Amino acid sequence: MRESLQTKSFMIDVKVQDIVPLAEPMEAIKTELEERNAIINEILADIHIYTDRKENRGKGIDEVGIRQKRRKITANKGLCKKSSLEQLRVSHGNESSSTSLSASIDEILFLFDGFGVSDEFYHELSMMHLSFPHSYLIKERRKMISSNVPIQRSPHSYIGCFWSLREHMAEILSEQDSDQ
Repeated sequence: MRESLQTKSFMIDVKVQDIVPLAEPMEAIKTELEERNAIINEILADIHIYTDRKENRGKGIDEVGIRQKRRKITANKGLCKKSSLEQLRVSHGNESSSTSLSASIDEILFLFDGFGVSDEFYHELSMMHLSFPHSYLIKERRKMISSNVPIQRSPHSYIGCFWSLREHMAEILSEQDSDQ
């Protein structure tokens, strides 16, 4: 039994002796790791400066005057060029753009009436060509225009087509003339 205790104490002594020489390289590895972590943290701080998202803490573009609006738009364009982003469907202008939009919507509705184009067709067309007004704007404008005139769907197989307003009004007026 005494021999087993001596071997155990020898094993313990050997293990302690082995641990002490291993502790020195571990300390060197820890210091090297801490130095590398410090370098990585500095690099991350530099990256954060350049990639930090700039928040708009001021007024929006619609809430400022014309001069400041132009400045904000040019600043945003410069940021887009720096980040190499493409500007898609961005149009800037003053209130006259809304009148030109309503004029283009009226022109589109005139073409709908003339050629019997369905809403579904225009929706697909506006999805392919992003410069066209959205289809919901067309539907809203049609509802606003036709709120006092009943417009019926055509009986033929083209889904979503409306009666031609000109032909329908001529038909109604001719019926009223024949009744009188």
